[in-house]
Amino acid sequence: MKAPSYTILLFSVLFSSLGFSQSYLIEGYTYETGNRGFLNQVEIKVMDAISGQEVGTVYSDQSGTFVIDVPGPSNYKLMVTKSMFEPITLDLKVEEGTFKYFPKFEMQRLPGYRFEITLAEKRQFPGATANAIKGARIEVYNNTTKTPELELVDYEHPEFEVNLLQGNHYTILIRKDGYLAKRLEAYVNVEGCILCFEGVGQVQPGVADNLTDGNQSGVLLANVEMDSLFTGKTIEINDIYYELNKWNITSRAEEELDKVITVLKDNPHVKIELGSHTDARGKSNYNLELSEKRAKSAVKYLASKGGISPERIASKGYGETAIKNRCVDGVDCSEEEHAANRRTELKILNVEKQETFKTLAVMKQEEFMDELLLDIYSEGQIKVVGQDTIVDKTSDLEKEEVVKEVKKAVPLFGDQKVNTQEPKRDETKGDPVEIPINQMTANGYKIVVKESNDPIGADDPLYNRHPNLMEVMQDGVYHYLFGDFTSDQECFSFHKNLKAMYPNSYVVLLKGGEIIK
Repeated sequence: MKAPSYTILLFSVLFSSLGFSQSYLIEGYTYETGNRGFLNQVEIKVMDAISGQEVGTVYSDQSGTFVIDVPGPSNYKLMVTKSMFEPITLDLKVEEGTFKYFPKFEMQRLPGYRFEITLAEKRQFPGATANAIKGARIEVYNNTTKTPELELVDYEHPEFEVNLLQGNHYTILIRKDGYLAKRLEAYVNVEGCILCFEGVGQVQPGVADNLTDGNQSGVLLANVEMDSLFTGKTIEINDIYYELNKWNITSRAEEELDKVITVLKDNPHVKIELGSHTDARGKSNYNLELSEKRAKSAVKYLASKGGISPERIASKGYGETAIKNRCVDGVDCSEEEHAANRRTELKILNVEKQETFKTLAVMKQEEFMDELLLDIYSEGQIKVVGQDTIVDKTSDLEKEEVVKEVKKAVPLFGDQKVNTQEPKRDETKGDPVEIPINQMTANGYKIVVKESNDPIGADDPLYNRHPNLMEVMQDGVYHYLFGDFTSDQECFSFHKNLKAMYPNSYVVLLKGGEIIK
């Protein structure tokens, strides 16, 4: 039976009244210049060109395609971006009656490399099968721009890639429960390196084979092996040499011990023993005493230069009690065979549960601040904040100790900690209320490092960097500040060196809970 005409009319009215309308689709694809294939994970952000408001964001799939709908006829701006590629901006006019648009984006690769890494357990012997590692925390930091580039938490795949742009130095830190943290350094056309790596084994294809397009681009592959972590594990430290019958740390030994400092900082939950071994030549008692002095000397270096807590490192001299080959007393051996026994070993004494955690960005900022403080030291003197003394280069303190004292006086960074302070009670109501931060802190000169219209969360990196960070709300703006300077001169002097890290920071006087600029 033919439907009555009024039914069709009613459906049309309902459709219109419910707000249904024709959608306008932008459907396109992305690819690399030179017919090098489609590009996935390209970000396409659509902005309303008139209002400046963001309409939506979409990412291209494995085939390079993307689809996004827009509200209706208007002028739009498409902003197309992908790491290591030149960004593209397209002005698109969507008109009444044309419901589909098909843009295509040919993207030009920037000078640099794609570094593809596969994580696996360290092989027990050459040719052994290595199990892939999944669920790692992977972070990449650009030391040149001082910005974090990548953070993957509990990453489900053993493979990941890092884009390395020309003129940059990158640090890659990989952490996984049950393994020693692995740090890699990549230099891309900086410090005399066209492409140099530290902490990585063999890179395939060879770097020379990948210097294509005038050393401008390429793809590199590497298998990165991670050491399992357990109590009793020993790791040999190569190339720690001492002069004959001496135990002082040489410049060559410093370079290797600096690597141990990095390992200990990357694995703050580990306690170690540093053991020194000799060959079997000479008297056993003398060898034992010499190795003990060498081990203590190395541990002292780790504590003084690296700021490693003495509670985390023990020293032990083994003398000739743990010869690793046939070269015991009375056996004729070559110099090379004897040298294999003159070694320093790192032994894991304890692996604790981590109560605090630092991101790679925070760790890098700490290193950067150490450099700033050492620069201040090199200028002649440091006034230790909160103390009446001035420490200068003629003092008995080593420069690393001076830095420690300054950081102790004005804590700049730290681990994230839980605030266990109970809120103050309002006696009139009996309900707990929070004490405003500006009522809990002392007056004095401070440094404002951030302003925000909205309060930042407890997980914000600023709270990691500055354990004494204060939040003051004034004139509708949240101010985040720190410091306990006794005079404006001290504050301005310190702030001069902090500007490199916080370009928009400034000095204020906090008085009666009010910020005075």
